[in-house]
Amino acid sequence: MSSSSSPNVLWDSELNEPYLLIESPRFPSSHSIRLTPVRSTDGDRLVHLFNQPEIGSRLHRTPYPYLPTDALDSIAKWSTHISTVSPLLHSNISTPAPILKDNIFHVIRLVPSEPSSSSSSSLEETSAGVLIGTIRIWTSHDEKTDGDKVGVMDVGYYLSKEFAGKGVMGRCVQALTSFWEAWEGREEDRRVKAWEAHVETNNPGSLKLLTNLGYEIVDVATVPWPEAKGGGTRESARLERRRFDGKV
Repeated sequence: MSSSSSPNVLWDSELNEPYLLIESPRFPSSHSIRLTPVRSTDGDRLVHLFNQPEIGSRLHRTPYPYLPTDALDSIAKWSTHISTVSPLLHSNISTPAPILKDNIFHVIRLVPSEPSSSSSSSLEETSAGVLIGTIRIWTSHDEKTDGDKVGVMDVGYYLSKEFAGKGVMGRCVQALTSFWEAWEGREEDRRVKAWEAHVETNNPGSLKLLTNLGYEIVDVATVPWPEAKGGGTRESARLERRRFDGKV
């Protein structure tokens, strides 16, 4: 079903898409976790994910409630680079590689290890897998040079509550940032110099996840919060990790 691609990428020949395989010792062996591109069929699951209060109320910019039209907008935006980047990943090209303009592995997907595997959740079972979370990386808004944002990349992630606490998300963050660093290689002019994340200080689980991955709190700010998500202000920590110099 899959074959090796580069760097750190597998290719699903049946679905004709690249993916990163995520291993978690606390996850049932009947299923695996993949990071994949978004699909046109992911709309309902995006609505389910972002309307969970534990997630929707924490997202400063994402609409809440999150509507089907919002899901369509997200799918359209995240799909922009798939047709360009996927062939590069499939070609097993060596570094120095073309600069990646955007992440295409936006979706955290639950996939049965075998088509006949019994479901470990109430989700509809499909051999192609189902969306259980999302992960994004994007260029920090504070880093701009000649109109091109460089230097610092932000990381953001959201996992459906029924899959929390299984060691999945930390490995997803590690896999995606390691992939990106491996793709860019160790050239002096590499685009990513550091990774950044913003987490509310009352979210100890996410703070622990990031500090375990080598991120450090570098700033804490008070942020006005949208009325639709509770209003008032919240305290947000900015965490940063320097690039691992290509050691992935």
